[in-house]
Amino acid sequence: MSKQYTEDFTATVALEAVKGEMSLQEPAARYGVAAGQIYEWKQQLQQGAAQLFVRKNKADKNVRK
Repeated sequence: MSKQYTEDFTATVALEAVKGEMSLQEPAARYGVAAGQIYEWKQQLQQGAAQLFVRKNKADKNVRK
């Protein structure tokens, strides 16, 4: 049976991992989560971050790329 974590908890841990201020082992010990799991969350955050900035109105032609 796998543990389930809240979205807020997952985001907090993944953001710490993305910052790169510490190894994955440190937040793993602090939060009681396997370093491999934190690595997966970090990858998901990095791969999905662009979706946060998707324009709702795609008709806007004055958008910089």
